[in-house]
Amino acid sequence: MPRAKVTYSVIKQGLAAIGIAILLTSFGFAAQAPIKSDARKSSISLIEKAYQAGEISMGDRLFNNILAVFAPDSLPGEFQSESPGVIRSGTPYIFEAVRNWDLMTPDQQSVVSDFLGRPPLDSVYTSPGGYFKIHYTFAWPDSVI
Repeated sequence: MPRAKVTYSVIKQGLAAIGIAILLTSFGFAAQAPIKSDARKSSISLIEKAYQAGEISMGDRLFNNILAVFAPDSLPGEFQSESPGVIRSGTPYIFEAVRNWDLMTPDQQSVVSDFLGRPPLDSVYTSPGGYFKIHYTFAWPDSVI
């Protein structure tokens, strides 16, 4: 049986057809993308929207942002998101809360302190330079081994 000869032009035509198919498919999906409702926004976005509208104070904004990072299930219902997603870094929210600590109520400060405190684990490794402490335990379920 003779072998089919594949030429450069045949490969080029095939790749062009694949490229056109991908392009048309992506436009089709883009045209059908749903409009984002408030229910699909992240909790952080919902909190920010309420703050910008003057519905909550800066202290409440700081507190709810911390809850969104550490305990999203304990957020008030209006800030619960149907698609919570992942907060890539809680660091900016922690820094902002610490910088504006006095804007939160004593009760809010108490809750935030619990989240920001050192973990109650039985072992600590201090880095050679003394700049870092790694808290760990050998007890289940948080065991390192």
